[in-house]
Formats: sequence, C-alpha cells, structure tokens
Amino acid sequence: MRFLLLLLLILHLSHSSAAGAISEHRALMAVKSYITDDPRSYLSNWNATTPLCSFTGVTCDYTGRHVTSIDLTNFTLSGTLSPSFAHLRFLQNLSVAANQLSGPIPKELSALSDLRYHNLSNNVFNGSFPTQLSQLKNLQVLDLYNNNMTGELPVSVTELPNLRHLDLAGNYFTGHIPSSYGLWEHLEYLAVSGNELGGKIPPEIGNLTKLQQLYIGYYNTFEGGLPREIGNLSELVIFDAANFTLTGVIPPEIGKLQKLDTLFLYYNLLSGYLAAELGTLKSLKYMDLSDNILTGEIPESFAELRNLTLLQLFRNNLQGQIPEIIGEWPELEVLQLWENKFTGSIPQKLGSNKKLQMFGLSWNQLTGTIPPVVGNLTSLTHILLSHNKLTGKIPASVCNLSSLNVLDFMKNRLSGTIPYCIGNLSSSLSHIDLQDNNIHGKLPENFVKHCKLQSFRINNNHVEGLLPRSLGNCKDLHLLDVGKNKLHDTFPFWLGNLDQLQVLILRSNRFYGQVNSSDIAVSFTHLHAIDLSHNNFSGYLPTNFFENLHAIKEGDGKKVEPEYMKDELADGRVYYVQGLSFTIKGFEIEFQELLTSWMVIDFSNNQFLGEIPKTLGELHSLIVLNLSHNCLKGSIPSSFGDLSKLESLDLSSNKLRGKIPMELNNLGFLEVLNLSHNYLVGPIPQGKQFDTFTNDSYTGNLGLWGLPLSKGRDNDEKTPAKFDRDDDDDDADELNWKFSILMGYGCGLVLGLSMGYIVFTTGKPWWFIRSYVRVQQRFAKWYRTKLLR
Repeated sequence: MRFLLLLLLILHLSHSSAAGAISEHRALMAVKSYITDDPRSYLSNWNATTPLCSFTGVTCDYTGRHVTSIDLTNFTLSGTLSPSFAHLRFLQNLSVAANQLSGPIPKELSALSDLRYHNLSNNVFNGSFPTQLSQLKNLQVLDLYNNNMTGELPVSVTELPNLRHLDLAGNYFTGHIPSSYGLWEHLEYLAVSGNELGGKIPPEIGNLTKLQQLYIGYYNTFEGGLPREIGNLSELVIFDAANFTLTGVIPPEIGKLQKLDTLFLYYNLLSGYLAAELGTLKSLKYMDLSDNILTGEIPESFAELRNLTLLQLFRNNLQGQIPEIIGEWPELEVLQLWENKFTGSIPQKLGSNKKLQMFGLSWNQLTGTIPPVVGNLTSLTHILLSHNKLTGKIPASVCNLSSLNVLDFMKNRLSGTIPYCIGNLSSSLSHIDLQDNNIHGKLPENFVKHCKLQSFRINNNHVEGLLPRSLGNCKDLHLLDVGKNKLHDTFPFWLGNLDQLQVLILRSNRFYGQVNSSDIAVSFTHLHAIDLSHNNFSGYLPTNFFENLHAIKEGDGKKVEPEYMKDELADGRVYYVQGLSFTIKGFEIEFQELLTSWMVIDFSNNQFLGEIPKTLGELHSLIVLNLSHNCLKGSIPSSFGDLSKLESLDLSSNKLRGKIPMELNNLGFLEVLNLSHNYLVGPIPQGKQFDTFTNDSYTGNLGLWGLPLSKGRDNDEKTPAKFDRDDDDDDADELNWKFSILMGYGCGLVLGLSMGYIVFTTGKPWWFIRSYVRVQQRFAKWYRTKLLR
C-alpha cells in the first residue's frame, strides 16, 4: 500500500514538473512574439520543436527543467519587452542589454521573486520606472543605463535592500537625488549621471560606506558644491563628478579617500586652490580637474602621488612654476597642463618620466629653452609646447623620440634650424607644427619612404631653399603650409600624386615660373583650399589644374552634418585643424576649425597674364576666389554666374575689360565683390546682392556707370594707372583683399578632451560676420550626447 502511494506521488510530481516546463516554453515563445526584428536570426531556434534549454541565450538549472538565466545581450533585437517573462518564476538573471528594444518596462516583472541580475542598458526603453519592481527583494544588480526613461528619479528603488549595483545614468530622469539614497547597506556602485537632475547633492550620500564607484555628473545641474560627507566613503575607488556646473572649492575631506583610484571633476566651476590634501591620495592613478577656475600653484604634497598615471589640469588659472616634482611620478603617462598661467622654465627632472606618452604645456607663459632631457622620454607620442615664449634651438635629442606622433612647437620664439632627423621620424610623426617662430635654414630632405605625415606646418619662419621632393613619400599628407618663408622653387607639381592633399599654402615666398605644365600628370583631386598668393608665379592661369579640382567641383555632395579637417591617429586620438585666418582690408579673423566644405582659391599678387579660364565657372562649391593684383586681361567669364556658393570675389588691380556679366546677379551668397582698378565699362548690374555693394567695389573703372557710383562718386577721380607688377606698390597691397589659411591643431583627447573657441574681436566687418554665420548655419548639428563609459 505504501509503495502504491509513493508511486502516485512520484507520478504527480513528474506531471507537475512537465506542466511547468511547458508553461516556461510557452512563456518564451510569447517573449519571442514581442520581437519585431531579429536581423541576425539569433532566436531562430526558439520554436516548438527545440528543447527549452537549447534556446539561444537560455540557461536552465541542473535539472534541465527551469530557466534560470536569459542573456540576449547585443543581439540587435527590436521590439518590446514581453510581460510573459513573469512566468519564468525561477529566473535569476535577465539581460537584454545593447539592443533596440523600446516601450515601457513591464510591471509584471515584479513577479520574478528570485531575480538577482537585471540588465536593460543601452536600449530605448521609455516611460517612468515601475514602482512595482521594488518587490524584487533579492535583486542585486539593476542597470538601466542609456535609455529614454523619464519622470523623477525613482525613490522606490531604495526598497531593494540587497542592491549592490544601481545604474540609472544616461536617461532623462528629473528631480533631485533623494536623501533616502543614503540608506543602502550593501551598495557598491551608483550612477545617476547624464540625466536632468537638479537640487543639491544630499549629504546622506556619505552614508554609503561600502560604495566603490560613484557617477553623478554630465548634464545634471546640481546646485552648490560637493558635501563634505563625501569624505566618509572610505571604500570609494572611482569618483566621477565631471561636467555639471559644480561650484565651490574641492573639499579637503576628499583626502580621506585612501582607496581612490580615479577622480574626475573636470568641466565644472570649481574655484579656489588645489587642496593640499589631494596629495595624500597615494592610490590615485587618474586625476582630471581640467576646465575649472582653479587658482594658485601645484601643491608640493603632490610629490606623494607616485602611482599617478594621468594628470589633467588644463584650462584653469593655475600659476607659478611647474614644479620639479613631476619627475617623481614614475608611472605618469599623460600630463596636460595647457592653457594656464604657468611661468618659468620646463622642469629639468621631466626626463625621469620614462613612461610619459603625452606632454602638453601649450598656452602658458613659459620661457627658457626646451631642455635636452626631453630626449629621454622615449615613450613620448605627443609633445605640445605651442603658444609660449620658449627660445633657443629645437634640441637634437628629439631624434631619440622614435614613437613620436605629434610635435607642436608653434607660436614660440624658437630659432636655429629644423633638426635633420625630423625627416627620419616621419615614419611615426603624423603632425609637425613649427609655425610662427624664428627658424631658418633649409627643410629636411629625408622624409622616409613610408612617411606617416598628415600635416606639416612651418609657415611664418625664415626657411629658405627648395621644397623637399621627399615630401612626395607622405601619401597621407592632407595639409601643407609653408607660407611666409623664403622658399625659392617652382610649383610642386609632384604633390599632385598625394591623393589626400586638401590644403596647400605657398603664400608669401619666392616661388616662380608657370603653374601649368603639360609634361607632368597632375591630379590634386581632393584639394579644396589653395593659396599661391604673394609669389612670382607667371604665365597663364592653369586651366588643366582647375579642371582637376574635383573636390571644389563636387563639394560635400549630400552631406548634412559638418565635417572638419582632422588628424586621426592610430591610438584613436583626433586632432582638429584650427586657426583659419582671413586678412580682409586689414582685418584678420581666425576660426577654430576648418570645414572641409570651405573651398578657396587665392592666386593674388603674382604675375599671371592672359584671360581668366571659363572652366573656373565649373567649380560650383567655390566660396572664395581671389585673382587680384595680376596682369589678367579679357572679360569676366559669364560662367562665374554658376558659382552658386561664392561669397567673395576679388578681381581687382588687373587689366580686365568689357562689361560686368549680368549672370553675377545669380550669386545669392556673394558678400564681398572687388572689381576695382580695371578697365570695365557699361552699367553695373542692379538688384539682389549688387544692391549691397559700395563704391569701393568699382573704383578705378571710369567706364562703369549706375548705382552706387551715381551716389557719392568722386567726380575728380583720375584715370587709374595701369597695374605694373614691378612697382611693388605697398599702398595697393593694403587695399588688396587677401586670403590666407593659418591652421593649427588643438591637442586634446577624443576621450572628451578636444576643445577650442572662435574669437571675434570688435570692429570686424559686418559682412564677414554674416558670411561666417551663414556657413555655420548650413552645417549646424544639434544632438544630445549620451554618457560614455
């Protein structure tokens, strides 16, 4: 009898287990029905014939009867989250991270009483956080990072007593951090950054004594400073409070955080001195306090930070000398102190930092020489010393820096010659910027066969001789600026083989001869800015050259977003070209970045003769054309009416005849027109842009008539003298509209550190401001950047 009862009990339990398995199978089939797109067919075996525990991403318990874990991470699924997950009563782990799932989070998930790990990050879930999920008393990890959740920051999560990891970052939560967020006994990870939170940071945060990682910055706008209770977080390893308008001083209590590995307080409004207590953080590896308004000197206590790997203090108001203690940080890899008010010389002990890779002291007031000990920094990839007052020669010891990617010494007072070894370093160097110094001598002639150079700038120095033919080995070169030197050479046709070349500036040198040559195959297909002004080029304008400028013919095509010229290095860092400069009747205006859509041709102040080629009218994306101060004759091509994006046209001081083409009235963006000092006749076109031009656009053409000459015209104006290139008339040069591109490189990391600004000084011409704004508006891009981690 007992045997019969036992048999019946076994059969009953077996039937119940089978029914449960079927129920879970059906639940997963219902889950699949909520998926609208499975592009990689990950769920193709979720069907009636496949055993439950063989479903992709599904793990069962040791009996093989119940689902305990579902991991659909990075399956690129679309659809919504099914309430049928609630039938998986034995589920402990659920991850659907990194998909395109949307809609609200089902409140039915509150039935999963065994759930310990719940990851919904990197999706597009929306709506408010369901308060019912507070019933998941065993939950240890809740990750909602990078979704579209709204409503106030949930308070109900504080009812999850076993929570160890809470990530609500990268959403649109509002309100403030509740004081009850200080109640968790076991919480080790808290992230609320990248939301729209306000109010004050509650001091109760200091009660989270087991907290190891705290992220509270990025797009939040908390009031006031950091509470002193932050110093109670004795287990804290990572503290990221960057980018949320944090004010006040750095509380000295941070010095209590002896396990702190990472301290990010950058891009805030912190003021006052660097707290000396920061020097007690002996475990600290990464400290970024950049982009604040900190003052004073680097404390001597920082000498104790012997584990420091990254120190970024750029864009503050720090002053004094850079202390020799930087040589006492043996693990240092990144040192960024640029854009402060540091004075004195570069520390000699710098040579002790054998692991240093990035060294940035630009935009300070440093004096003295570049110490030869920089040659000891054999791991160095970036040396950035621009915009200082450094003197002396470039030390020959830079030849030891075989890993160097970026060398930027622009805008100093350096003299001497360029070390010959620079050419040998071009196998690693991508960027050389020596502009605006007092360097003389010749350029290195030994650029190696597999040259990696992307930009080479030595403009505004005293370099002479030839342009080295070995630059033709630099197949990635996209910017070459040798303007304002004493180079004496012919036009470098051989650069036409460099498919990536976009900007070529030879202005204000002693280049001579013809630019047109039928003997050499020339491409220059990507060139979009060329400046040959103020040289001794002669002969006819190069028709074949203009025909090959496909970048200016075709422009940016259908691109909507702006694209800026940049260097992309092998390590992932990006450097943007900056310093676009115009000289217009005495005004020099500099821009932050160079749009690849900025198309410019400047052949002014040479000895070109003959007629203007009609093919110039095919360069439909051209924005600036300057052919002034030459010996050009004939008429203005009517094809110029096809230059629909043209904003500035200068043909002044030539020998042009005939009428002003009526087709120029089609140029709706034309802001600047200078046809002065020619032999033009007939009526001035009326209407549209021509109604905005003044007498200055036409002066010296006695045969022209009509507005604006009929208003305020100088009746005593004499017949214009013929333009004689040999006169070298300085007064005429002052009237010339000149264009130059003075481009530098902003040196910041892509890990959030590429920065700069556009400066307009008062008195700039209104038409130029309007022209610039128009170009910026064409390419404006507005988006909300998600928090990166």
